[in-house]
Amino acid sequence: MDWQDITVHELLQRSPGRTERPSPPPRSSKYHPLYLYLKRQAAPEVVLTTRSIEALIKRLLPGAASKPGWWLSAEANKGEPARSWQAAGYMAELEHGGQAVRFRRVERAQFL
Repeated sequence: MDWQDITVHELLQRSPGRTERPSPPPRSSKYHPLYLYLKRQAAPEVVLTTRSIEALIKRLLPGAASKPGWWLSAEANKGEPARSWQAAGYMAELEHGGQAVRFRRVERAQFL
């Protein structure tokens, strides 16, 4: 099974996980603007189109971002992008056929 095809449930079952939030991405990171945007949100869920995310980061998302697994695992995508939403207190899940991402606020969750 390819990491890009696993579900959130499967990923959580396979990982011991951590309960602390990762540190925010560095200001120089292309994903830092996404972190700042999500940090300012009060809603328990935020849905952004992939185009909106690209507008925030002022770059195209990588091709792998069209696969659900890229949004689920910090380890799978080398941590940099996932830190932007995890440090802001959200987990991410790709939706709408890869056209949008649902960010769900987590108070005490398993960050991967």
